[in-house]
Parts: sequence; C-alpha cells; structure tokens
Amino acid sequence: MALGVHQFAILCARSRVRIRRKPLIVIVNLAKKKNVNRSEVPSHSSQEFDLSTLKFDPGERTSILNYHLNHRDVIRRAYLVNGPCQPCLEVHAYPQTNISGSMRRFNLEWFDDVYHDWLEYGVSKDVVYCLYCYLFKDHNINQGGGEVFSCTEFKNWNKKSDLDKHTGLPNSPPNRSKKKCQDFLR
Repeated sequence: MALGVHQFAILCARSRVRIRRKPLIVIVNLAKKKNVNRSEVPSHSSQEFDLSTLKFDPGERTSILNYHLNHRDVIRRAYLVNGPCQPCLEVHAYPQTNISGSMRRFNLEWFDDVYHDWLEYGVSKDVVYCLYCYLFKDHNINQGGGEVFSCTEFKNWNKKSDLDKHTGLPNSPPNRSKKKCQDFLR
C-alpha cells in the first residue's frame, strides 16, 4: 500500500519515527484553473498538478520521466526544497538482512557522512537512493551506479564503499546531476 505524505506523517508519529528533514512541502498548484475562455480545464489536462500527491518515501516514487514534461520542474523544485528523505528510525527499526552470513542493516550515520546531501532511505523497501540522480540523472548513462541509486534497489549494507563509487569523479553522472540541481535552484 502506497503512503501519501499525510499518511507517512501519521505512521511516523505513531511509531515514534523522527524525520531529519521537514516533511515534503505540500504545494497545491493549479488545482483547477480557468483559461481565457472561462471554461474549466479538464482534470487530465497537462496544465494542472497537485503536489500533495507526491510520495515522500523514495521507494514509492514515480520516475521523474513518467510525469508530464510541464510538471517536472515543479516536482523537482518541491523535492529539492525539502532535501533527501532521511527518516531517523530507532536503530533496531531498520530491518536486518543476511549478507554473507552476517546480519546487516542500514547505518543511520551515513546521513551525517559525506552523503548527507543526496542519500535517501526508502522505508517501504529498506533501500537507499540518490536524490540528485532521481531528479536529473542522464537516463542514457549507466555508469557510476547511477541506475542503482535512482531506479533500482541498493541494500548492500556491508559495502559502504559502493556509496563512494556512486559519487565517483567530479564529472561522474551523480556529480553532473548534483550540478544540475544546483543550477536549477539558482
């Protein structure tokens, strides 16, 4: 079951989850506009989008490419203003995974590490994502682990080095995506 922003906030409140960053800003934009002819815009029109329908949990998000072209900038801005999804669960609340005979789990300290500005944790799937790659990844490039951190699941909790490999060199896909985010907010 997919949780909306409101349901996610209620779940967090009931389970004593602390959110490191403020919850997703809900901007209801263009709910129903009238055009110059004063006729109503149909609900399926590309001229309207309700940002309250966006998912806070990155594991439940729709690919940015699946949104109408006219909506993508508004959606990107909403996610960037809020920053990465970094829920602070109690340590024992992060599920454990058997990796090579050892029980491993997501490490909350990674949010405070060099990954603080892009690393997101998806509670629904127990995986991490890159906010920058989700928003601006060059979708014809599969190097630097970009596909793993923007579309598919990464939960090799014993391989923190893969997070370093993801960011890679200054001209890597994730760093280009970060630059696009910075330019976009200017």
